[in-house]
Amino acid sequence: MATVMPSGASFASVGIIETQTDVDVFAFRTEAGTIQLDGFPDSRSPNLDILLVLYDANGSRIAESNPETALSASISLLVPAGTYYLEIRPSGHGDPFFDGYSSSASLGTYVLAGQMPYVDVANDPALFIRIGELNLSVVRSARWNAVLSRVTITDLNGLAVPGATVSGIWGLLATGTISGITSSDGSVSFTSARLKGSGDVSFQVTGVTAPGLTYSPADDVGSSAVIRVGSQP
Repeated sequence: MATVMPSGASFASVGIIETQTDVDVFAFRTEAGTIQLDGFPDSRSPNLDILLVLYDANGSRIAESNPETALSASISLLVPAGTYYLEIRPSGHGDPFFDGYSSSASLGTYVLAGQMPYVDVANDPALFIRIGELNLSVVRSARWNAVLSRVTITDLNGLAVPGATVSGIWGLLATGTISGITSSDGSVSFTSARLKGSGDVSFQVTGVTAPGLTYSPADDVGSSAVIRVGSQP
């Protein structure tokens, strides 16, 4: 899951790479123009050889940096307006058995700094999220019924929002509260307890949160739904 950086003219973050397979991912928005991304190892006892990899909103790799003679890494690139993802990975150097080291020996803390054209946060539709879809369906078995609720979270551009926390409550024939996190397609599914008998089942979304984004209930397609559940044959 990506850490969403606040939109603006610059950002900074401190992190740590703890294992050879550790990858930190940051998401950010920018207007069209030149972006500058810099990763620095801890200045007191630098041990992390940084590899920066930049992806666009479609997941295509568009730039990377891992200088041969430095532990730090930088990316400077002219980009169109949009959402981008930056990975920080550990990197090795040379021959570990002769004069180099492997990525397993390249661990430690880092500082990430970014500069980019200013994004108008108050009017950026990518920074506001809503319930884009809410569907209920009946799950049937030989002895019981249940209801499946599928909630999809999008931004105001209609793009899926992974990593959002959705909370909800069952009502009428079903009871209980529940929460979950949206997957890569922006959706999360909930299943009610097993039901016996017939009647109406309701589901109400009670909350949506996502790091760095603002929930806009007024833009929801719908936040509640009701479905009829029939009796078992």
